[in-house]
Amino acid sequence: RCRHGVIRGDGAHGQFCIVLPELDAVVAITAGTRDLQGVLNVVWAKLLPALQAKAAGALPADAATHAKLKQKLEGLSLMRPVALVGGTPAIATTIAGRRYVFPKNALGLEAVALTTSAAGTELTTMVEGRRERTDLPVGEWVKGDIASGPMAGVVALSGAWTAADTFTLDLVRYRTPFTLRHSIKFSGDEATITILPNVGPTPPVIVGRKE
Repeated sequence: RCRHGVIRGDGAHGQFCIVLPELDAVVAITAGTRDLQGVLNVVWAKLLPALQAKAAGALPADAATHAKLKQKLEGLSLMRPVALVGGTPAIATTIAGRRYVFPKNALGLEAVALTTSAAGTELTTMVEGRRERTDLPVGEWVKGDIASGPMAGVVALSGAWTAADTFTLDLVRYRTPFTLRHSIKFSGDEATITILPNVGPTPPVIVGRKE
């Protein structure tokens, strides 16, 4: 709910609304962004003047701006899948099929294993006692349904080796504005998972060891 003069909502997740009673308008935003101020800047610089002009009378035709908007809308695309960087690294063969187990954590992640081939990577996870396997073709998104843990629900996944020791997995909750990037770094007998959400607090790093 919004009150006059107050921006209300969950700013940490880019979800909020602005009431403009003098213009008989409410701006509702579900941004899914860490840059809340950037969104507000656009509202104040672009949307507010346009609403004020509309309130004063009909806006004049602006063919150039209309063409620019049309071009922008036609060029919109989905988030790109994770790209393979520098080819499959040697460590992918070293750790293929090996199971890394993790101490108790907020994600409920108990174990993970990767097996990479020319076609892509097979990801196997154990979350809250449930084993799930996902094939991640290079340069593609794969839709799935996570059955357990805090990330349970429909998602799209994309993954690839992005460094000599790091596999990157993007998880998109495509019915929401939320995404998570998982960087799995392998070193010796350890696998370190760093998670970066597009909004909200960053979860603690998780360190697992080869079983």
